[in-house]
Amino acid sequence: MTILQIETDWRKPLLDYLIEGILTADEVEVARLRSKAPMFALLNDILYKHSSSQPYLRCLPSEEGRNVLQEIHEGICGSYIGGMTLANKTFWAGYFWPTLKKDAINWAKR
Repeated sequence: MTILQIETDWRKPLLDYLIEGILTADEVEVARLRSKAPMFALLNDILYKHSSSQPYLRCLPSEEGRNVLQEIHEGICGSYIGGMTLANKTFWAGYFWPTLKKDAINWAKR
């Protein structure tokens, strides 16, 4: 038996709100989106997160983010690095997604 895991793009609610002004019927989600929205910017149809240490971090879907982790871990670094170091290198390369740290720690354990 194969279990199909469908992953929704975490950026979709933010993009719907920033581009179209579309909000869900869930009041808690609406409040969360409205409080988070100022931390993000849409530039040339690409979503970025404001950062205190860098001008902008490009927001990636989780699957694409895991591909970036693999490239940074296996390509540039070549040698073993820990999960937090991998997360920091990915952050400093200018990328963001909500599960970045967790994904980096899990990737480094492989």
